[in-house]
Amino acid sequence: MGNQNDCMICIPGGGLIPEELLCEYAVDPLGIDTLFPRFFWKVKTHERGDYQTACQVLVSESLDALNEDIGDMWDSGRMETRQSINVTYSGKPLLSGRTYYWKVRVWNRKGEVSHYSKPARFEMGLLNQDEWKGEWITAPLYMGRPSAPMFRKEFILEKEVARARVYLSGLGYYELRINGSKVGDHVLDPGWTDYTKRVLYVTYDVTPYLKQGAN
Repeated sequence: MGNQNDCMICIPGGGLIPEELLCEYAVDPLGIDTLFPRFFWKVKTHERGDYQTACQVLVSESLDALNEDIGDMWDSGRMETRQSINVTYSGKPLLSGRTYYWKVRVWNRKGEVSHYSKPARFEMGLLNQDEWKGEWITAPLYMGRPSAPMFRKEFILEKEVARARVYLSGLGYYELRINGSKVGDHVLDPGWTDYTKRVLYVTYDVTPYLKQGAN
């Protein structure tokens, strides 16, 4: 049901339900590095032949504001469109490392408006070159061939951490561990590129891996 610019699922009952929200093709992504991220959602309908005719997207700096239906970063207002794919952010400038919250509501062909969807979120990566403070590190060659080095560093946390991120890249594949535990479920990070032209990085939420004291 619908066309290439919308996604509709028919279920018993009445009304439209926006759900399965994505930002840049991902659920609650970390490390978004585009200034104008794209939003996606599916619209479930209880009535055969019904469809989205308009939508409104709210984006806020805080979940509390979003829960009050305040889009302090972007309030799209009612947009007359059936599109629920590649809806592009058009609000205030997004800042590096910030988490933003968003939700959407839709209107059906009868002009009836849905409830807002459940909140979703996205987090920006490092948008400016001067925000990268790290330097490339490497290990010496062994027997004329690169070894598989392990880089380790101990650090002390004097109090509990509310939020922590690691922005990590490597020319080749790596695995990140903190306090003996592998971080995340990725394998073969980062994606391969021509390193003379582009180097990818991955953002990790490492808050639950850290502890007060030695790490």
